Amino acid sequence: MSELIVRFNAVTRPYLDLFPAATCIEQSRILVEVLHALDVESQAIETAMKVHCPELDLAYVTGADAEERARGKAMAGKWVDRTTPEFEGYGHVVVAAVLDGDIFLIEPTLSQASMPDRGLNIPRTVLPIGPLSQWPKPGCEIVAGLDLDDGKKIDVTWRIRDTRMFEKTEAWEPSHLWNIIGRIVREMKWAATVADRIAKGGAS
Repeated sequence: MSELIVRFNAVTRPYLDLFPAATCIEQSRILVEVLHALDVESQAIETAMKVHCPELDLAYVTGADAEERARGKAMAGKWVDRTTPEFEGYGHVVVAAVLDGDIFLIEPTLSQASMPDRGLNIPRTVLPIGPLSQWPKPGCEIVAGLDLDDGKKIDVTWRIRDTRMFEKTEAWEPSHLWNIIGRIVREMKWAATVADRIAKGGAS
């Protein structure tokens, strides 16, 4: 995993754990602004996300239109559809970024698909998927198979959408996020400085 994302996860855990898991817009905004402050090319994008756990015959669908939701529900005997009426038409927001010269899809809120009552527990972590062969474009699908801590496996599909409806929401408006963004940027820069000093000290 990218050293930058490892550091982001370590620094932000106390902060992002305060957000509900299903706050992809706010957490993507935080991630994008932090990456921009660290001179990393990045952009939030809308997707339809499907999570499938074959072992549990369980599927999770969010940010999808009616057709995509129907396909997601056909994956398994049990499914959860998080597309609520007030957010009909809104996609699930993730981030595309260039890390160490490669393009990645970065998923900040995959844990929202956790269903502990049904045996599906997905850790809260920011997860880079890739490297990708090109910048994610509308209509393309990115698929990843992931191993969970308890040994279960999940298949995740992100279908890139050509809409940016999330930009119209209050959650995307960053005024309530600048304090936490600034704190994360400062802590990440300090963590990088400490790591560099340790590395130089170990080499001497």
